[in-house]
Amino acid sequence: MAKTDLAARYTDDNYLTKKGVSRALGVSLIDGLWSQIIRYRLQYAKRLLLKSIPQVPFMVTFTPVLSARYSAFESKLSQFAAEWKVVSSTPEWKGKAEKACRLACLSLAGEAEGLKIGDLTLKAMLSGMYREDTPEHRPVLAYRDLLLTMQRNPYEPLDDNLLARNYGALLGEEELVRFYRVDNKGSFYPTAQVSRTYDQAPSGDIDNLMDGLFNFYQNDLSHGYLKAIATLYYFDYVKPFDHHNRMMGALLAKAVLAHAGLGEVAALLPLEAFYQGGADYDELSLETQRENDLTYLLLRGIEKVGARIDTLLTEFTLIKKETFKSEYTHQNEEPEPVEIKVEPKVEPPVEVVVPKPETPLPVHEEPKPAPAPTPKPAPAPTPKVVAAEPMVGTPSFVAPREQMSEKEIREAARYLRETNPNIRPAQAKFFASHCTIGRYYTIADYKKATRCAYE
Repeated sequence: MAKTDLAARYTDDNYLTKKGVSRALGVSLIDGLWSQIIRYRLQYAKRLLLKSIPQVPFMVTFTPVLSARYSAFESKLSQFAAEWKVVSSTPEWKGKAEKACRLACLSLAGEAEGLKIGDLTLKAMLSGMYREDTPEHRPVLAYRDLLLTMQRNPYEPLDDNLLARNYGALLGEEELVRFYRVDNKGSFYPTAQVSRTYDQAPSGDIDNLMDGLFNFYQNDLSHGYLKAIATLYYFDYVKPFDHHNRMMGALLAKAVLAHAGLGEVAALLPLEAFYQGGADYDELSLETQRENDLTYLLLRGIEKVGARIDTLLTEFTLIKKETFKSEYTHQNEEPEPVEIKVEPKVEPPVEVVVPKPETPLPVHEEPKPAPAPTPKPAPAPTPKVVAAEPMVGTPSFVAPREQMSEKEIREAARYLRETNPNIRPAQAKFFASHCTIGRYYTIADYKKATRCAYE
């Protein structure tokens, strides 16, 4: 096979690094072939306004095949926005779709921070039932609130003020003591001189690098998806903050997509999936630094985020199908036949009166006078019926709101029992079914449901 064919194959079909090509061919010496691959890629390379730490512009390869893959991902983002518009038109669909999206975002954000958070805990965070006091979870709770804020106001300016607001919320500080990182952890200069790679940017260069990122947003003509994925990588590459760089990168990347035309939908996109994986991400990140080729991580991000979007689109379809199925079943239910019993008509018996023979009165006896009629008792007064006053407020026992299904109530009850072992199953289920806004109950209701003397 000609080298030109191999260059196209290891660019269009599978965008491999030099080590990846060596492994694919089973050959260690591939310098000649690798030079041919680099020349092929440079024919379709586009330089970006975004620069690396040594101030070398990043580039992205736009062969016809790769351009089609980029366009397919952009179409997937548009499809997600269109499907969201459909599900958000119905309150029941919207509530369930939002939960699915936010659950994915929180799970991926916690994973990106190196946290292991159980599914029940994440659902409790979303439903407002979170009862743990784990310091490691506080940034995830703040991240949840920041996503809600972004969804309500997706067009905040992309500047330092947005970064300061987000970073302060993640740290739990109303006023930041300091902003960008001022310390350098460890010595990274030997690796920078030998392999041209950095674990983080020198603290003295962070201001200029972040100014270059904002300049990239304003003046580069690249599509929004490319800028968003470049942002995800850039925050993990430069590490401008002491903590939560990946969360900060994801929040800013969503804001970039919101400004690119997606609006509130951007807050629901699972961009955090970009950071999933371990060894392959680290290898591609190092190769991106060496070659200043952002194509590696762009394609990887498209694959990871695209797979998560497909999962959410499937959930949207299931949400709509469940509703249609429920309505169809309800409309087509046949009423149960009512058995009408017809009792045979019974004729009343005919009473035959037989006249008795008259008995003559004795001659010497006077007829006794007839007893005086007994007076009838006066009828009892009819009690006055007083109409019941209308109930004020909402009854204590009502059907669960659409926001919490029976499955969600069971999960919430399980979470309550796991976080508070002293609570009984009946108590947990009662509290879970009354935790949504608009649900009320009385002490008598609680006593009856849990069979206790007092609440």
